[in-house]
Amino acid sequence: MLALPLSWPLEGRRVVLIGTGDWLARKLTLLRRTPASLSVYTPDDETAYEGVAPERRWPTLEDLSDATFVIVAFEDRALAEQGAALVRAAHKPLNVVDNPDLGDFHVPAIIDRGPLSIGVATGGTAPVLARETRRRIEAAVPPSEAQLAEFALRLSPHLRALLPHVDERRRFWEGVLESD
Repeated sequence: MLALPLSWPLEGRRVVLIGTGDWLARKLTLLRRTPASLSVYTPDDETAYEGVAPERRWPTLEDLSDATFVIVAFEDRALAEQGAALVRAAHKPLNVVDNPDLGDFHVPAIIDRGPLSIGVATGGTAPVLARETRRRIEAAVPPSEAQLAEFALRLSPHLRALLPHVDERRRFWEGVLESD
């Protein structure tokens, strides 16, 4: 593996996006499906972004102080480098769209089934391959899996009380999921 795929809980967290155009819009569309609070900065960009009122300026270090992580999304490499330098000065985890050498982490191609999400990652080296692999996996994982994941989410606190040991819970779920 070139990178370790991880899940990052975003409930009650703030994510900052800095960028312009389609690159920013794609990441914004993705992150709007999470519970994160989003702050968007679009220097020198008058584009309208659905459901978001971006700040039309570069963020300050203070603007980044409580960010969980920052995504920089500029098509122009020089602007991406400028954004990356700002985020590095703030000591925040950084993703730079289409410039993996400038960032700390990559965002995988994602299959979204509610609480069940599947990431397909190539360590930032082959995003089209990740996207095509995601498409094939999506066809095999029905949308109804979201309902099962939502049920498991609701049941989880009760199950932890009834079955306090992780091995007991694992055996329970294996029995349920392997049954008719």
